[in-house]
Amino acid sequence: MDPVTGVDTNHVEVMWQRAKNKFKSQYEPTNRAMIPDYLAEFMWLQRFRENTFNYFWHQVATDLYVV
Repeated sequence: MDPVTGVDTNHVEVMWQRAKNKFKSQYEPTNRAMIPDYLAEFMWLQRFRENTFNYFWHQVATDLYVV
C-alpha cells in the first residue's frame, strides 16, 4: 500500500479488470489504437458517475473560455 495515496495493488487490479470488462463488452473487437480513448472515457465515468451529463457540459463550457 502506498502510504501517501492509500492505493494498494488490489484496488488498481480491480479497477483495471472493470475497465477491461467494459472495453470488451462495448468495443468488441477492441481496437488497440483506441485504448487510451477507452480508458479516458472509463476514468471520466468513474470520477463523475453522479450527474455525468452536467459535468460534461460544465467541462465544455470551461474549455471554451480557456482558448
